[in-house]
Amino acid sequence: MTRTTAARLSARSRRHDHHLRSSRSIDTIPQSINRAGVITGTYTDAQGYRHGFLRARDGSFTTFDPAGSVSTLATAINARGEIAGYYQDQTATHGFLRSRDGAFTTFDAPGCCTEPNSINQEGTISGYYFDYSGNVTHGFLRARGGTITSFDPPGAAEPCRKALTRLARSRDTTLTHSL
Repeated sequence: MTRTTAARLSARSRRHDHHLRSSRSIDTIPQSINRAGVITGTYTDAQGYRHGFLRARDGSFTTFDPAGSVSTLATAINARGEIAGYYQDQTATHGFLRSRDGAFTTFDAPGCCTEPNSINQEGTISGYYFDYSGNVTHGFLRARGGTITSFDPPGAAEPCRKALTRLARSRDTTLTHSL
């Protein structure tokens, strides 16, 4: 499912023409930089909430959160200034695409806990999601138009319980563990 927020910036988007100060941020994690030197990432405020940020080449910051977010993680930026990432609301983890003008398109892969981690120059997003029905993660591609394709390398998607059983049966008794 794909949803677009028409507002230019969400209610919690702000432009800051100064650096994030330690009194406002207790944790700053840059995740990606594009060819223009623009950086995106995540910071944690003094109350413990995570927000996305964009650091322009001149050092100014724009902070952002998709509507309904209680935690935002920006993971990648492309040359167009589009940002991919994910956020948590009260019920689940959703993917987002933030356009250069600040509009958000949110989306969910066909499972739970959608977590994009890269975006290319054409706006295709890759990431992974968790599938509760089999306790596995799967890869996905989200095309610029919104179509989501799931994928797994052969033999990679195996329910957790089945994988643990197989591992226990093939355990190498020559391995030791020391503290």
